[in-house]
Amino acid sequence: MNQFVIATHSTLAQGFTQAIHFFYPEVENLRFLNAYVESQELEKDLRSILEDIRGENIVVLTDIPGGSVNQVAMKLQREYGFQLAAGINLPMLLDLVSESQDVGPEALRSALDTGREGMVYMNDLTPPAELPPEDDEEL
Repeated sequence: MNQFVIATHSTLAQGFTQAIHFFYPEVENLRFLNAYVESQELEKDLRSILEDIRGENIVVLTDIPGGSVNQVAMKLQREYGFQLAAGINLPMLLDLVSESQDVGPEALRSALDTGREGMVYMNDLTPPAELPPEDDEEL
């Protein structure tokens, strides 16, 4: 079974988790780690979560590629052998947690594509706002 771990700076991980539960209240295979909030021992905290779900198909998702949370996850990835992605967003996460099969490299790459497609400059999709007509009369 897939086990998802969202690990981010501050409380973003908790926010993502709450948003996922808004759309999928029944999701139980999701854990979060708010790095540097209640503890400064990120590696220890992440390792504890990973130990609890060892033997499962683990997917770790971090906020900033190359950031401190991602660096610790990369270090532990070699030891625990989980899938790891960085630069997460809500469309990507919703795509992943709705997956019924084990998430492997292809499913993770597909979810990353979903995340990228979910980033849209909406002004490109709407006509420009009309300006009010200028009043030609002088006061």
